[in-house]
Amino acid sequence: MSDATDPTPGRSWSPQTKLAVAAALAAGSVYALYLARGAMGLVAVAGLIAFLLAPAIRFGHDRLHLPRTVSLLVVYLLALVAATAIGVLVAAATVKSLQQMDLPGMAADIREWLLRLSQEWRSVTIVGVTIDLSAVMDALHDMLTSPGGGGNPAGPPTIGLDPERIGELLTGLIGSAYSVLASVIGLFMSFIVTVLVAIYFNADSRRIYEGTLSMVPEGYRSEAMRLAKRTKAIWTGYLYGQLLNSIITGFMVFVVLTVIGLPGAFLMGLIMALLNMIPTFGPIFAAVPGILAALVSGSTRLDMSNLGFTLLVTIIYVVVVQLQANLIAPRVMGSAVQLRPVTIIVGLIVGVGVAGLLGALLAVPVIATIKTYALYLYDRVIDRDPFLRDGLADC
Repeated sequence: MSDATDPTPGRSWSPQTKLAVAAALAAGSVYALYLARGAMGLVAVAGLIAFLLAPAIRFGHDRLHLPRTVSLLVVYLLALVAATAIGVLVAAATVKSLQQMDLPGMAADIREWLLRLSQEWRSVTIVGVTIDLSAVMDALHDMLTSPGGGGNPAGPPTIGLDPERIGELLTGLIGSAYSVLASVIGLFMSFIVTVLVAIYFNADSRRIYEGTLSMVPEGYRSEAMRLAKRTKAIWTGYLYGQLLNSIITGFMVFVVLTVIGLPGAFLMGLIMALLNMIPTFGPIFAAVPGILAALVSGSTRLDMSNLGFTLLVTIIYVVVVQLQANLIAPRVMGSAVQLRPVTIIVGLIVGVGVAGLLGALLAVPVIATIKTYALYLYDRVIDRDPFLRDGLADC
């Protein structure tokens, strides 16, 4: 009869039992992720915040010799202050940029342009074939000149002051105010929870790493550490590189558009900086507002037609996008992510379908990580050293 404290392990499980337990654990993990799918976005954002701030926390702890808890709190406090200050400055500059654009005047210019279009483009001849557009242009003209389409109505609208109508208006206003308040409170609570989860990630990062490593069989731990190092290099190189790339690209757009006199240049640079975080498609979408603003507003400095100015702005966007793709991005990101363009495009489509904007932002490093581990497993299956392959040899 064995003692309850006997350290001798029991009989080893059979391969079939081990396989069944492994399959059950895998199925349970997938089901748990499915149940937690609603919180995955918040956890992912918290993980990004923790990952981006981790180097500063390590610097305070290792170089400045601050207690880890103190270093963590100081870094998060400074990050919150910096984010608030930058947010206020960006908001003020954005408002000023919108005032420069004169949105009501732009709307009036667009309406006048469409009215001229409805009168002049009654038909179009393409390769000798004339296409009658009069019905479409008449409908466009009626829409623009009707009271609801921006034209001058016959008279000012009147609203009855009967109690029932007033009650409906008050009910609608109260409902709208409640919805706005609920949204603001929800966003604030989500922000608080996200920051708290990020703080816990940073506080327990060492335990999480050591606990995960302890689950790996001892003979494979050195390889696991090398894979972890490669994974960290992918995410660090991509996230910091893409952030720096976006800031540089947005600043370039702002400076050049300011020089040529495009109203709202700061807003266009901000849009470029934000959308440039999405590879391939982001810079293309970011160019659309600037091109439309050039077409409607023209230049405040250059003496040229709106159409010519639009062509100039389009060329500038093409040059800037090519510079960031072929010169800036390779220098700031190096070889952190080595993926074919078609792989990135497909990954972006899948990422948007799975997780929306967050999926688009994280698609590239996620695919690069999956590729790294897939190649490692493939090399192990065919009995080849996985760390002799490009991308793993430096681990």
